[in-house]
Amino acid sequence: MSAVRSRTVSRPAVPDHTYWDRFLSSQNSAESNRWRGANTGGYSNPEYDRLVEQWRGTLDTNQLLSRTVDLHKLLLDELPMMPLHYQVEVFAFRKGLNGPGTFSPRGRNSTIDIHTWTLD
Repeated sequence: MSAVRSRTVSRPAVPDHTYWDRFLSSQNSAESNRWRGANTGGYSNPEYDRLVEQWRGTLDTNQLLSRTVDLHKLLLDELPMMPLHYQVEVFAFRKGLNGPGTFSPRGRNSTIDIHTWTLD
């Protein structure tokens, strides 16, 4: 029987803009927008909206991370949602498989270079 290796990969440390849309006041689901807003919980906070605009408007990594921390702190303080689970991805592959390497925390496709993998 071949040895099996596994690796746990976490989701990106810096979420994309659709993550923040779920709590924007402008994204509230309502009859006026035919219930199409991403903010189905109806959360509304001008400070949150301001922080998201700052987050979107910066290219500086330190400022981006600082705004990300501010946004998460605000969401944890006010709890517009309460996460009940964490998404974890586990990849298992057999001994002798050459190719799978370190996964990028921003990457979501760990098999993008599968055509270059080899098996001993």
